Amino acid sequence: MSMYLKIIRQRLRKKRETNIKFKEEYESLLVEYLYSGDDSGKITEAQNTIIESLKDSVKIDSKTIAS
Repeated sequence: MSMYLKIIRQRLRKKRETNIKFKEEYESLLVEYLYSGDDSGKITEAQNTIIESLKDSVKIDSKTIAS
């Protein structure tokens, strides 16, 4: 039982570190996206690049969701 708890704690720590890393990355991309806009209201090339990079990182395998 103690080994099981140790493994769970280790996985939770690793998941928390990963979440913190992604949060920092996405927050910086969001700020960059907001400030790279112009007054015309249209999406700029810089914003388009940020959108594409976020799309690539959000793709989720359907098998991952099921498990």
